[in-house]
Amino acid sequence: MNTIIARRLVDWRSSTMWGFALLHIIALAGLVLAVTGALDVTAGDWLLAGTLFYGRAFFVAIGYHRYFAHRTFEFQLWCRRAARFLLAVASNTANQGGVIWWTETHMDHHRFSDQEGDHHSPVTSGFWWSHVGWLVGTQKEPVSKAIHLRRAPELVWLERLHWLPGLLLAAVCLWYGGLSGLLVGYFVSSVALLHATFTINSVAHLIGPQRYQTGDQSRNCWVLLPIAVGEQWHNNHHNRQARTRQGERWWEIDLAYYLLWGLEKVGLLSRLN
Repeated sequence: MNTIIARRLVDWRSSTMWGFALLHIIALAGLVLAVTGALDVTAGDWLLAGTLFYGRAFFVAIGYHRYFAHRTFEFQLWCRRAARFLLAVASNTANQGGVIWWTETHMDHHRFSDQEGDHHSPVTSGFWWSHVGWLVGTQKEPVSKAIHLRRAPELVWLERLHWLPGLLLAAVCLWYGGLSGLLVGYFVSSVALLHATFTINSVAHLIGPQRYQTGDQSRNCWVLLPIAVGEQWHNNHHNRQARTRQGERWWEIDLAYYLLWGLEKVGLLSRLN
């Protein structure tokens, strides 16, 4: 059996697969109950869902991606360790795994981009595998190791409990908005955010122009502008991976960078690359 066929098998014993499925089942149930009127969903519930979607989209872009995976900025020394831990906790509320696993998987993506070894390439494995199949299929551990993160005992501890921040956020939504706040505010926004993130793996390697010849199929996918908070300029990023700003031209809106620029101006960050 060749490598690509093996990767296409769903791992039915995986807790990741069952967790992923459960998130979708609960979110779908919430939508069905909302549409049929069986669940009293208010405008506030949808506002909560939108707030959690975009708020956590920033943590995915700024936390998982630009800080932990690429170290494109740094916190001031006086708050660095605490801020790093809090950013990791906030990123974990997106239900996308621990920051160490996320970072190492992403390091493999750049190391083997659109070649064997890239966990989620539409070029080697097709659209659906690159979008969701890789997460629930039989997978090897990442080859790359984030030594800079594994040296921090608090991040190693959090890695084992990466599911806890999301669970606590769900409890807050239940307390704040009741059952509708939980099902719509939390679960629907969580599933939407997962797929918004996955579009960078799949759609942004298939649709859009390539400004730079980076040796892969990464593209500046402007159609993802409404959901990607700056991550849609994927070809720019593959060309200069350590750069904080991914939207290079004035019209390439990069909301995550604007927020980081503001944090630097108020003195929380020591540098932007």
